[in-house]
Amino acid sequence: MQMDLMDQDESWNLFKSAAFSSEALPYEFETVGKQIADECHGLPLTIVVVAGLLKYKRSIEDWRNVAKMSKDSGIAVKKLMRSWMAEGFLKLENDLEGEAEKCLQELVDRCLVLICKKSLDGTKIRSCKVHDLIYDLCMREIQRENIFIMNDIVFGNSDANHVPSECQSLMQMQPFKRVTGDEIDSSPCGLYRALLTPVHRQLRYHDNSNLLKRTLLELRHIEIDNFPVQILSLIWLRYLALLFRGEMFDIPPEISKLWNLQTFNVKGPNRSFVTCPMQIWGLMQLRYLTQPTFYLPDCPSGSFDKGRHLDFSKFQTISYLSPRCFTTEVIVGIQSVKELGICRYGNVTDFNGLLTNLVHLQQLETLSVIICCNLLPSSAKAFPATIKKLKLNSTYLSWSYLDIIGELPNLELLKLIDDACLGKEWHPNVKGFTRLKLLLIEDNRLKNWKATDDNFPILERLRIRSCYYLKEIPIEFADINTLQLIELRDCLPELEESSARIQKEQEDLGNNPVDVPELPNLEGLKLMCNACVDPEWYPSVRGFNKLKLSLIEFNDLMYWKATNDNFPVLERLMIRSCHHLKEIPIEFADINMLQLIQLKWCLPELGKSAARIQKEPEDLGNNPVDVCISDPFTDDEDDDDNDDDDEEE
Repeated sequence: MQMDLMDQDESWNLFKSAAFSSEALPYEFETVGKQIADECHGLPLTIVVVAGLLKYKRSIEDWRNVAKMSKDSGIAVKKLMRSWMAEGFLKLENDLEGEAEKCLQELVDRCLVLICKKSLDGTKIRSCKVHDLIYDLCMREIQRENIFIMNDIVFGNSDANHVPSECQSLMQMQPFKRVTGDEIDSSPCGLYRALLTPVHRQLRYHDNSNLLKRTLLELRHIEIDNFPVQILSLIWLRYLALLFRGEMFDIPPEISKLWNLQTFNVKGPNRSFVTCPMQIWGLMQLRYLTQPTFYLPDCPSGSFDKGRHLDFSKFQTISYLSPRCFTTEVIVGIQSVKELGICRYGNVTDFNGLLTNLVHLQQLETLSVIICCNLLPSSAKAFPATIKKLKLNSTYLSWSYLDIIGELPNLELLKLIDDACLGKEWHPNVKGFTRLKLLLIEDNRLKNWKATDDNFPILERLRIRSCYYLKEIPIEFADINTLQLIELRDCLPELEESSARIQKEQEDLGNNPVDVPELPNLEGLKLMCNACVDPEWYPSVRGFNKLKLSLIEFNDLMYWKATNDNFPVLERLMIRSCHHLKEIPIEFADINMLQLIQLKWCLPELGKSAARIQKEPEDLGNNPVDVCISDPFTDDEDDDDNDDDDEEE
């Protein structure tokens, strides 16, 4: 059960009682204390933890330091969970993923971790973060208790002229050297943190044999040309991530030395290719192998382990495999895979294995296919019946081919991206997609779409993006009782009108309308602490007919487009700690009832936007809107929030 958020008064009362108990509160601490309490964003546990930290600090400077918020940053949940596994924090060896999800959800329910982004279907957390103050507390506790220190990797110069410059730096990699600030500043390629070690065990340069088993190495901050062989001595690594440049990248045969490796992530430019050696099959602990298009050789029939057949028995994710790899030997070796990506590289002519052997992956749940024209099976029976999620990207199929996809018995999510299908008409001619809940159509040239509710009987969410020819969603979608949301982005106005007709049709039928059901008497709305995780808000219908006050606090909203029709009687708009939003819709100047725009801890650009709205009524001779701004940020925000595909790392 998730904890309720506190309002401003409740937050301050709890903070004051935890920090001062029955003591008198000095006046100079009250202002700063209220600011700190506000920055806890109504999270009771955060308030208690931070107040407990400050209980024994009676320096006003200490309090002011805590009150300074740094920029929030999220972390991909997949990366977080795999880091937990690498550090040995999880105990259920047979279900590490399940335990990781359970632990994360518990932290979210206790408001110790905040959700940044969810999957398209809303069922999975894709990225998350901790509150700044909780992060500061954790770092202080680590330093106070001397539990761990962070060892540093410094990339220096080398005299080896025959090696590319980035590899020269790696030749001088000193992963266990404690460095001073001057050394960090003089390092030409920067400082990269990687390995945890107990404070009482200082590791030396040639001390690789005694590394902790719970180690990870994240080196995607620097591009390399060749695999850094120095890494091969770190035999306890469980997590390794690299970034290369160029079109080709070879993994050396000695990769088998990293026998503890669980996660092996290699990134490179688009259309690049990675070659793996046969010895990679010796990594028996491997769970996640993600690379650009790569070639995986046949699994050897014998093994270094007394002739036993090698396989990746713990495999969860592998992407992106070349279609050439779907031989019987490879399929036997990856039987346990649950998430698979396939990407074509160059001119692939031998793809019969993909057509005939894909069906044998009987634990496969998620399949992503990129640039694989004419490579997919011609029958639904050639796909694993276990597939729940399917992404087709640049596959150039015919729309009629989707009749085959519609026969997959357990398919719940379908993404059609970047000319997944060619042609302008989609007329499903069979009853299919019996379990499909989410359909995404993005950047396709579909123009005419005819379908009935029988084609998508339990669809819940329809998302259409960058489809510049489609003008109408089949009106029969109004008969899909389960339909909750139609989301349109970068589409024609006619398509918006079509979705509005579907919404009205549902209302006329007495069903719950698509999108957010209207609350006819709603006068106040507070959206706090990632109440909504999408970075964009485009109300598509007239609503909030009686809404007088709207508060948006600590949300990751970046783009907001609305008109006065969406909020016709709004009187007060309050925006707090929304660090990405730069503009309030200028159409709010046409809301005659609007009296106040209050901004707190927001970007300077948002203040300028409010000033423009204030000036507009003055120019028209109407009563101006009061604008109240407190503590604006002075630094420009680096808007790096990307609406990536929810299968991305």
